[in-house]
Amino acid sequence: MVLVAACLACLSCREGRPGGGGVRFGVLPGPTAVSALHLACRADSVGGRPLEVRTMASPLHVQAALAKGELDFAVLPTVMAANLYNKGVDCRLLACPVWGTLYIMSCDTAVRRLADLQGDGLALFGRGSTADVLVRALMRQEGVGCRVDYRYTTNAEVAQALRARRVRAAVVSEPLASVLMAEDGGIALVHRLDAGAGAEGFAQAALVVRGDWAGRHPGAVRAVCEAYRRSCEAAFRCPRRTASLMVRHGLAATEEAALPSRPLCHIASLPAPEVVPEVRRYLQLMWEYSPEAIGGRLPDEGFIVNP
Repeated sequence: MVLVAACLACLSCREGRPGGGGVRFGVLPGPTAVSALHLACRADSVGGRPLEVRTMASPLHVQAALAKGELDFAVLPTVMAANLYNKGVDCRLLACPVWGTLYIMSCDTAVRRLADLQGDGLALFGRGSTADVLVRALMRQEGVGCRVDYRYTTNAEVAQALRARRVRAAVVSEPLASVLMAEDGGIALVHRLDAGAGAEGFAQAALVVRGDWAGRHPGAVRAVCEAYRRSCEAAFRCPRRTASLMVRHGLAATEEAALPSRPLCHIASLPAPEVVPEVRRYLQLMWEYSPEAIGGRLPDEGFIVNP
């Protein structure tokens, strides 16, 4: 499913819209693409400008497109947004739309909580990644010692290892988490990775805008933020329509598989100025465990802007 989504050149329901004088909006396969489905399929333009919503293959593709000025807006991991800002790429945080998509899962019915994995292995993708940091923070909070298994190089490989019973437990990101449960009744959720998070969860995704573009088009920035907020709200309030769009755009195989995935994405676009403590808490945690992931320091106050 993820490979199909990654192959999509454009999420939009319309084709062939030029990006030069319009709004170029980048998302990633998975929850961020789900958050923008209603934006892409309901609006030909936003703020009086043609709108193009592009699905990029990976966070690195989004990073490169922002750095080259090929995107005006993007939804990408908050960690990467902070890293880009600290490295001099003029991207500014406008809103946080995704609040936790990582889950500890197990194929062993005896595992119902993290403590049941004491001394055992827990597979995840990416040493120093968000999943790795949140697992280590959770183990510290719960006083549980697990052996973290870094053998697998992608989230899809981790999910496949759990499906094939090569590992007893793993950290899997949505939408693969719901896919696993739909396909295999022996796999269940054990814990959402939200240790130490606020009421909403962790601000794992960021809506950003290129600073120079925002300076030239402040009215358009406000219009895009509002249109995107409505899209996120529709993803939450219109489950059947959202499930249908997920299937149409290769984000789920069937509507039945898409329906349980939608709530696990935890989509809610909250303006960054309103969730400053949550953003700081999340980036502080990343800095403590993996400072290089956010560029070696916490971003200064210029990182967050009010649309």
